[in-house]
Amino acid sequence: MSAPTLSSMPRRLGARGALLLASLWSATVFAQTDEERAGARAAATEGLEAFQAGKWAEASELFTRAEALVHAPTHLLFLARALEKQSKLVKARETYQKLVRETLPAGAPAAFHKAQASAAEELAALEPRIPGLRIKITGADKPAGLKVVLDGKAINPNLVGVSLPVDPGEHEVAATANGYASKVIKVSVKESQKETVEVALEAGAPPPAITGPAEPPGEEPATKPDGEPASGGGEPATKDSGAGGAASGGIPVTAYVAFGVGALGLAAGTIFGLSSSGSRSDADAKLAECGDPCLKTDPAARESQKLYDDAGSAQTLSLVGFGVGAVGIGAGVVLMLLGDGGETPAAQQSFVRPYAGPGSLGVYGAF
Repeated sequence: MSAPTLSSMPRRLGARGALLLASLWSATVFAQTDEERAGARAAATEGLEAFQAGKWAEASELFTRAEALVHAPTHLLFLARALEKQSKLVKARETYQKLVRETLPAGAPAAFHKAQASAAEELAALEPRIPGLRIKITGADKPAGLKVVLDGKAINPNLVGVSLPVDPGEHEVAATANGYASKVIKVSVKESQKETVEVALEAGAPPPAITGPAEPPGEEPATKPDGEPASGGGEPATKDSGAGGAASGGIPVTAYVAFGVGALGLAAGTIFGLSSSGSRSDADAKLAECGDPCLKTDPAARESQKLYDDAGSAQTLSLVGFGVGAVGIGAGVVLMLLGDGGETPAAQQSFVRPYAGPGSLGVYGAF
């Protein structure tokens, strides 16, 4: 098969121009530095040593740090195993599930596929071991303002009466409602057991302390923008710089991302510009072959017109690429200049994001 020529590139890439630029953006966002990769390897190596020494808490922390730096299925596998060893079965299951659900990219190392297969087997063995705790409210019929707390964390009242996955061990349950309160009830649950705890509301009783947002336990761990666990299921993790976070020297990470997007946009603009020029040259050559006069029905005329159309499409994509490049470089400069101003409030953090729509492509942001 012959290599594609410049004149054939618009036909191959014209319909995929937006997708190409989006892919260039993804490559920039998900790239790691050499320092991050080296740090991840060091954390994973120490984590494996801690795991083999039976230091489960230390191992889970180190694998969480490695995963926060660079995503790897092997990090998640050993993190899940370390959590399971600590009887943190719910978080271990969430970590296993994250790995099992992941779609590995083409060309992924064999170790990644093996880690995913091992996670599926270990998840199947773990599932029946996870206990369940059903909370039953008594003493009042459908009380208004019901709040239920499990182990110091408020849960959604809609989960009352549902068998909730919990870790084996002792748990504390309490509840309040308008004009009602309960005592703190302690219940011990063993692996594989399903328990029901009755929480009696008493009129006028002093309320127990209930803290935390109303949310069901056992939800997926919070994730970073690139889809990785932010805290590895509750374990300590490295500090996330966030959308407006600063890299070394006080320059925000978004500045580097913006510069990367700008450079890739300029590269795409150059490629499509060359394609447009090549197509126009081929079109001119076809018209010369057609002779004078050149009828529209002539095959050479039709092919020439198609080449002109391809050149126009490539020129449009080239302009879009240069526009994205200019915006990215400009945003990078602004973000870099603002990077030494200290912490930025969450509501005012700078960001740069791409957008794509019918007939349009570019980036937008706030500084």
